[in-house]
Amino acid sequence: MRILDDRKRLFGIVNPIDAIVIVAIIVGVAVVANVLFGVNPATVRTGHGSKTIEMVFLCPTVREFDPSLIGKGDKVTKLSGASVMGNVESVRSEQALLESPLVPSGPKVYKSAITTDVFVTVRGTGDISADGVFMGDEQIRVNMVLDLLLPRWTGHGRIVSIKAVD
Repeated sequence: MRILDDRKRLFGIVNPIDAIVIVAIIVGVAVVANVLFGVNPATVRTGHGSKTIEMVFLCPTVREFDPSLIGKGDKVTKLSGASVMGNVESVRSEQALLESPLVPSGPKVYKSAITTDVFVTVRGTGDISADGVFMGDEQIRVNMVLDLLLPRWTGHGRIVSIKAVD
């Protein structure tokens, strides 16, 4: 059996140049798919960790905050994620601090009469390592902006502190 037939087809089946083009297209599609949808090995989590992690989340300038909507022990997830990060440990609210830069004598900070800053402390299991901090299966960072989802309340804000609890 000859490798190329009289029509220059490989084993009489396919043109070698066509085969190279098809393989190149398949490899190109695989590379693009990996870049767009690939998983970063540093963020792959296989377990929930063994340390107790405490995160303080600030949801600033909330109008008409009802503290009865958040209870100790409520499960907390990121709005974009499905895994449970932890449970509410405590909730604290105080009048929001606002800044008025248009005062002639310079910027002035004052307490708002209508908005509240809400601090939610979340405690869960996770890991703190060289790869980052993980609560449940979610990677978190100080100053990270996210939406927290609780059973009866959701808040948009940022993480103000993260620490391991003994």
